[in-house]
Amino acid sequence: MSKKTITWQAPEGVRIVPEIQACIDVANHLDVKTADSPASMREFLSGMFSYSPVWVRAMFGIRKYVAKVFGLPHEGLDKSYTPEEIPMEPGALVDFFTLVHGEEDANYLLEVDDKHLAAQLALLVQPLDNGMNRFHVGTLVRYKDWRGPVYFSLIKPFHHLIVRAMVKAGARGAHPQRPERNVADSAGAA
Repeated sequence: MSKKTITWQAPEGVRIVPEIQACIDVANHLDVKTADSPASMREFLSGMFSYSPVWVRAMFGIRKYVAKVFGLPHEGLDKSYTPEEIPMEPGALVDFFTLVHGEEDANYLLEVDDKHLAAQLALLVQPLDNGMNRFHVGTLVRYKDWRGPVYFSLIKPFHHLIVRAMVKAGARGAHPQRPERNVADSAGAA
């Protein structure tokens, strides 16, 4: 697949680790959402990955059918996370993502690698002078075959809505302990 040049300028006081830079170097698409919050990285991630209102589950339900048409895996959102449950060990699973790199209160990189594309969710944490953190959440996508750009252009408008809402939920901080979502009963869970 053709490659356009993608850059992500590190925010002041933030280091882009080699694992994230390697993804940037081969990405066909990058978008970044930013939010300020007093939350720690684990609290932010807890809020972000536990966010699952009905409309998000419905979007994942629609994605399930689009993915089937393309012969792709179609996992949904599986559980809520407390800050203590956010993994930091490479290889750990967070919903359908695999953790590639995690550095406490600094950066976090998750990846899903399918037949048609590889997608990463990268988080850079920028401490601010006022005691807040600025969270930079980047979505990186690398197309592997013709289905990658076709599939991503179909889901891109919804992707932006979902990620923006998840980042806002992350900025609100950790979700309280709650039972795992019942995937079979969730509208839109795969």
